[in-house]
Amino acid sequence: MLQLEKVTVTYGAVEAVRSLDMTIAAGEVVTLVGANGAGKSSTLKAILGLVDAKGRISFGGANIAQVPTYGRVEAGIALSPEGRHVFPQMDVGENLELGLIPRTQAERKALLERMLSLFPRLRERLRQPAGSLSGGEQQMLAIARALMSKPKLLMLDEPTLGLAPIIVDQIADLVLVLKAEGMSILLSEQNAEMALPVADRAYVMETGAIVKTGSSAAIQSDPAVREAYLGFSSEDDA
Repeated sequence: MLQLEKVTVTYGAVEAVRSLDMTIAAGEVVTLVGANGAGKSSTLKAILGLVDAKGRISFGGANIAQVPTYGRVEAGIALSPEGRHVFPQMDVGENLELGLIPRTQAERKALLERMLSLFPRLRERLRQPAGSLSGGEQQMLAIARALMSKPKLLMLDEPTLGLAPIIVDQIADLVLVLKAEGMSILLSEQNAEMALPVADRAYVMETGAIVKTGSSAAIQSDPAVREAYLGFSSEDDA
């Protein structure tokens, strides 16, 4: 589905991502785990073409490194960005419509109904300004907006940041629902405790580079990862 080869992102003299290799298979959930500033968001932006990147980015077997962002969205890549970035003065329904790519009226209605079924709270808030929603509701709206393009690959950037534990659990459940439907997902998270159990494989990122990769179970049981991201020390395991 997606393959990154030697992808590098720089901001001036700062190398945010360096020589990164990554793959995601069709129907697979992959998590990119790392602390704030590790380069996770820059990686997702590079995949969508929001930042300039060197290296090869292949999607569905085609090199999309020179394809503009709108072309990548049309090809089937969608991003729910860190910080949600909903349009506060527009209502929930209008925000959802912004996620659409050209479709028939029947398809538009079906997609909207699907989102309102996945996110019942949004149905209740459909004509409310997005800025009046809670943080958790705004996050659900950002994810639903991304899903409105009917993507083959959904990228979630820090979807649980700053949210209450009950909302974190709901997002984890949503990832599992989408996974069961066969969607490929790239989940960027500082919260490894949430991300690893719902993912098939994991990449651990530090200072712009991948330092560990493997099955989520193997990464989750790694003592260094447990201490750095799950709050367990080696003494806790003793």
